[in-house]
Amino acid sequence: MGKRTDPVDDGWRAPDQKGPSVIDQIREHRGFIVPVAASCIIALVVLLSHRPYVHQLPSMPSPKASLSPALAFDSLTGDLVMFGGVGNDATTWTWRAGHWKLRRLKTVPSARFGGSSVWDPGTKQIVMFGGVSESTTMALTDLWAWTGNDWRELDKGRALPVPIISRLTYDSQSGLITLFLTRGHQAPIEVWVWSLNAWQLVNDVGPALTNYAVAFDPNSQAMLVTGPDATGKVQSWRFGDDEWKELQSAMPGFNGEIIVQDDSRGRVMGLAPRPAPQGVPVETQAWAWTGSAWLELGSNATLPKSIDLIQATSGQDRYGVLAVVMVHGTDNGEPGVNEVWAFTGTAWVRGS
Repeated sequence: MGKRTDPVDDGWRAPDQKGPSVIDQIREHRGFIVPVAASCIIALVVLLSHRPYVHQLPSMPSPKASLSPALAFDSLTGDLVMFGGVGNDATTWTWRAGHWKLRRLKTVPSARFGGSSVWDPGTKQIVMFGGVSESTTMALTDLWAWTGNDWRELDKGRALPVPIISRLTYDSQSGLITLFLTRGHQAPIEVWVWSLNAWQLVNDVGPALTNYAVAFDPNSQAMLVTGPDATGKVQSWRFGDDEWKELQSAMPGFNGEIIVQDDSRGRVMGLAPRPAPQGVPVETQAWAWTGSAWLELGSNATLPKSIDLIQATSGQDRYGVLAVVMVHGTDNGEPGVNEVWAFTGTAWVRGS
């Protein structure tokens, strides 16, 4: 057999022998490389299109769900202002036109939950009182004003007793910021007013309720107070002209722990979860105070099971009632994101 003289590349080379260039190798193996590259591109596209839902959320910031924040509507700026709450530390969020904004401020009240806020038409600012310190779990008695761009401390509350329950509201009849507080379990409700830059006690013989809510009632031009007593019986009381009156026939069909003035209909609304077994998602019912009795509103006034009510406040004439709710249904294990819903007088609509 004759000796072969044609070059044969059998894959073996001497150490000093140069191999083909990268370009020559790509040309030689393009039948293999091109399909592999195409497969990699397809896999990358599929991976990007199936990213976890958390990466598909809009970049617009919004507060995570929390409990017991202070909430009030600023009629001057058109902002809904929310401060603190469990897990929200000392943060201030404002909501307007469907969007939340985290405010970066020079002056910040201490972190708290259970504080209460109200719009003061006289000074045209939001006033916030007390709550419970997140760091010490001690009750707070300080008073703050929201100027529209920052917080300003009005009073440190040294003249006030330390409460276990406190509710701040605005009395449209007297034109004064009014504070309802309870010093201890089964102690009577005390009523204080903020006048001439100081707290003044006006009544200390109110009912003994384990928890309660307060709202100004336009019908009677007095304060309406609802909540359970030590036996669990939910009561309704009226406070006006520095006197208390129990409304014997006006027991609400709900727990009485959230009531709010509804300016769109000139009444007071009550909000509470519909009774259900523990752990079962529930709807939030709405009730209306007629001036003498509580009336359950229709299905249009019921918040759906997919959201939990966190806090509600009067939206003055613009919105009626505004509610901050936690929305369920995310599939990434993250806490629900807060939305704002408005009650128009007949139905709830998502704020926009």
